[in-house]
Amino acid sequence: MDQYSILFGTARIPTERSCKMLVNDAARHTVVLRRGQFYWSDALDEEYQPLSTEREILRNLQVICKDAVKTPITEVARTAIDVLITENRKIWSSLRHELAEDKTNAACLRLVDDALLVVCLDDAAPGRDGVGALARNGEKGEDLAALCSNFLCGTYDLQEGVQVGTCTNRWYDKLQIIVCADGAAGINFEHTGVDDHVVLRFTADVFTEGLMLLAQSLRTHVIPHIPFSACQILQTSQVDGKRQFARRTECTYGPAMTKAFLHGRTAIRTVQPESIDFTKTFFLECLPHDKIRRLHKACE
Repeated sequence: MDQYSILFGTARIPTERSCKMLVNDAARHTVVLRRGQFYWSDALDEEYQPLSTEREILRNLQVICKDAVKTPITEVARTAIDVLITENRKIWSSLRHELAEDKTNAACLRLVDDALLVVCLDDAAPGRDGVGALARNGEKGEDLAALCSNFLCGTYDLQEGVQVGTCTNRWYDKLQIIVCADGAAGINFEHTGVDDHVVLRFTADVFTEGLMLLAQSLRTHVIPHIPFSACQILQTSQVDGKRQFARRTECTYGPAMTKAFLHGRTAIRTVQPESIDFTKTFFLECLPHDKIRRLHKACE
């Protein structure tokens, strides 16, 4: 359990002989990488509570994306120091020491090291692009190998003799949340300080929180205006959310209490052919009334 305390605000620092783990217990800011350029902002207040709303975070990220395109990618890539982390640790240690001799560089390195985590906003969608994206069952295909490769080591792309792939948009000495241009997201983390199960628990908590926020939004803004019960919408949303997260449909069920009868408890199978048909259609480019028709059938 002690590893949970060093999941955030931790960095792996190279030295001449090995590496050391730097833990900043007072970390309150995050770093965002976009097209090899660094941005940062406070995420928590002095009492370690969220400092911004979801809409404010979205606006900040949109501003970062707009600002990052002002400089040509080939110009940015020529000074992308994040690729140096992929070097041998002794070589990276020597290069980092040389960079830190400049006071401004040293301050920037400390800013990254002390951050809660790094968010990498990619301008590519490897899972949706390329020869691996083939149509399956009427859907646009997804190249999972290319997607996972992007999360692991980034993409390779030469422009004007300069490397401009997403490999220049990483910081491997920190916990990274990587988001592709199509919204696909993954995590790349430094393994020295924490084990897999710690990061998997973090990922599961993020997913669960996302489902809860979706359910709350549906209950507040959607359910009062449609001819379906809250239970119907939430059950269908859970099936759809699980499919989008796990890339497959899980066989789920929920308990139902019938207190008027002896031993009144049974299970309701919410995954039916109609609900699967709706989840497959929801993110396709088809007419809205067709999606609504399939939603009706799924809720029935």
